[in-house]
Amino acid sequence: CVATAEDSDGETADGTASITVSNRAPVVAITGPVDGHGENEGAGLELAGTVYDSDSAAALQITWTSSIDGELWAENATGAVSASANLSQGTHTLTLAAQDSMGLTGTDSVQVVINGLPSIPDLVLQPSPEASTTDDLVAAASGSTDPEGSAVTYSYVWLRNGLPTSSTGSVLPHAETQNGDVWTVQASAS
Repeated sequence: CVATAEDSDGETADGTASITVSNRAPVVAITGPVDGHGENEGAGLELAGTVYDSDSAAALQITWTSSIDGELWAENATGAVSASANLSQGTHTLTLAAQDSMGLTGTDSVQVVINGLPSIPDLVLQPSPEASTTDDLVAAASGSTDPEGSAVTYSYVWLRNGLPTSSTGSVLPHAETQNGDVWTVQASAS
C-alpha cells in the first residue's frame, strides 16, 4: 500500500506499508465425550469432533490420541469426525489434532476416566458336590479387588439347566429345585 501526501506548496511525500497474510491453524473442537466423562474398562468409547480450516477446503490430517494409550485413530478429513476407542484403565487426556497442508496444527483436549474392572471372584457353592431337594444352595463369592481401591460388591445369577432364572440372591431356596435339575451360579464383582 502506498500513500502520498501533498502540501499547499505542491510538495509531496510518499509512505509505504505492507502486511503479510499468514496461514491460520485449523479450528478443532471435541464434541464427545465431554470433559470428565467416566466409563468402565472394556466399554467402547465413541469419540466425536469437528475440524475446520478457514484457509483451505482440503482435507486435514486428523489424529486422536490418548495420554496413556497413544495414537487411537488417524485419517484425512474435514468437518465432522468420529472414531471408536477401547481405552485402558486410568485418567486419559484425549486430544483431537488437525494439521493443514502448511504444517499448522489445531488441537482440543478432554479428560476421561476409565474405571478398572474388579478381579474375577473366587466362588464356592454349598452343599458340594451334590445337593438334595431339601438343601438350600448357597453361593459365596470373595477375593475380588478393585484397581482403584473401591469396595467390591457381588451379584448373582442362577441358571437352571443352563437357562437364566429370576433368582439373583446368594441363596437359592430348596423349594425352587427339583430332582435332576442342574444348577449353575454366576457371580459378578462390581
